[in-house]
Amino acid sequence: MTALILLGLGVHDLAAVTPGPAARRPWLRLAAAVAAILLGVLVLSPSAGPGPGPLAAATTALGVAGVWHALAAARRPVWRTGVVGVVVLLAVAEHTGAAVVPPAPVGLVLLAAGLVLVETANVVTRDVLALAGRPSGEADPPADRERDAAGLRGGRFIGPMERLLMTVLGLLAAWQVVAAIMAAKGIVRFPEIAQDARAQDPKGGPAGASAEEFLIGSLASWTLAAGAGVLVHLALGLA
Repeated sequence: MTALILLGLGVHDLAAVTPGPAARRPWLRLAAAVAAILLGVLVLSPSAGPGPGPLAAATTALGVAGVWHALAAARRPVWRTGVVGVVVLLAVAEHTGAAVVPPAPVGLVLLAAGLVLVETANVVTRDVLALAGRPSGEADPPADRERDAAGLRGGRFIGPMERLLMTVLGLLAAWQVVAAIMAAKGIVRFPEIAQDARAQDPKGGPAGASAEEFLIGSLASWTLAAGAGVLVHLALGLA
């Protein structure tokens, strides 16, 4: 069930930022999410055997995807964060046996976790920052603020690559490398944080806002990477 939900959310949010018709037509994003969930059910059904399990999992995943799609247009971060909390509770219920659903194949869990870490995690991190008080104009930063001098959309790609790398390293128990990445990220951002501590935040916030934004955003992103790693670890343990 959790894998199907994450698969739908991951495809929905990735379609929103991928160049093509889906980025311009919101209903195509929902259609892509529904199609991904239905394909996931086809993959899940052979290993699930007879019974209502696959149907219940598909119904739940489709419902969550529909709510997520509706909230994407509403721009209500607190509601979307609530949906993430519900998904976490469903995952706990699934893996503790409180909800009797068929276990998803490892490949499906890997695909779902990877898709969520690419763009859905960006959405959730921005929502957390918005709830923490980031100025409304910064909740969904425009493309020009994500571009460096060479025109690269660094903000769009660094986060997903960091999360994917940390998830893999966590699964390999390479904790020293994970710690080194965390430290390196702090060192790279230190000049901006130090400058912000001496003057008003250039983004419009009070002095020290950049440091808080860095900490909150990083912790939210790393928490999502850790959650994905736990799901993959549990799936590998069931294989």
